[in-house]
Amino acid sequence: MLVLGQGKLIEYDSPAKLLRNEDGHFYSMVAEANINIPATVEALENGTYTQILEEQLAQDALRERLPA
Repeated sequence: MLVLGQGKLIEYDSPAKLLRNEDGHFYSMVAEANINIPATVEALENGTYTQILEEQLAQDALRERLPA
């Protein structure tokens, strides 16, 4: 994964490795999105990330259908 800032390379590595760097730009972006970083790293490493992402998208879609 490449992380760019103002058109310049800031970071480059696998998503799991970038998420282990708490001082990194990618880590900061993911943290700002309120994503569970430890669970994401685990899912990336054990190959279940796509499944977890699909479940999260389904939950988000369900929440959008519920009355406020």
